[in-house]
Amino acid sequence: MSQNEKAQIPSSYTSREVREQLATILGRVQHGHERLGITRNGKPVAYIVSIEDLSALEELEDLVDGKLALESKREVEENGSTPWLKVKEQFGKIL
Repeated sequence: MSQNEKAQIPSSYTSREVREQLATILGRVQHGHERLGITRNGKPVAYIVSIEDLSALEELEDLVDGKLALESKREVEENGSTPWLKVKEQFGKIL
């Protein structure tokens, strides 16, 4: 496929186009490893990504979650924690 042909292929589709061209879109994602956006009323609402890309994103999310958990644990070890009854007493009307 030439650069000119690639330039003419959209990287996002309207929801109507997705309904009409789903098989083609899924082929592009699965075999071409493309990430294709879906718009509704001109606004981006979703992306279709390959299973490989989804797995990579989920791994990255797990790494970030693990890092945040370790940071929280260190903070509790350094500063201690607040008992639930004290939190409830301070913020009970809000909770």
